[in-house]
Amino acid sequence: AIDLGLSEVIQAFHHQRPRVNLELEELPPPQLEARLLDGTLDMVLTRAGHNAQPRLTYRRFADEGYCLAIPEGHPIEHREHVEVTALHGEPLLFFPRVFHPELHDAWVSTFHHADCSPRLVQEVRSLQTELALVRCGLGLALVTESIAARPRRGIVYRPIVGEVPRVQVDVAWRTQDG
Repeated sequence: AIDLGLSEVIQAFHHQRPRVNLELEELPPPQLEARLLDGTLDMVLTRAGHNAQPRLTYRRFADEGYCLAIPEGHPIEHREHVEVTALHGEPLLFFPRVFHPELHDAWVSTFHHADCSPRLVQEVRSLQTELALVRCGLGLALVTESIAARPRRGIVYRPIVGEVPRVQVDVAWRTQDG
């Protein structure tokens, strides 16, 4: 795992290799890996824990916990940290299962084991949209520690404690033949 966020890694890479063209796409892991296998992409960042493709090589890029993104003024804002049970009945913005099935299912299982039922108010495909909706007071959101480390006006972040999933991201590329 590294201590740099994606933006810092991209900046460092661009500084070291300014003539390499970087094109970033956000797709569900199976689509990213299919494009990697067909040669359309050279490298991908993908959530760990899925069924690894045998013709790809994977290395851990990041491993981090979660925080809760809360609109300023929400009662949870005054807590030092948040337990999963505090989300019971709260409006929650969540990512579509197709993007990260294992992580999605891990969170659903976490809610179930904590006897907690947040109100899933909307599936959101983009982090920027999700944070904009939090800021507007339309819901709370689960975000990684690296996202929470970057302050945003109108949003407060609190660590989620207890038995909760972690985000593990791998970098993957085609395994060389021979």
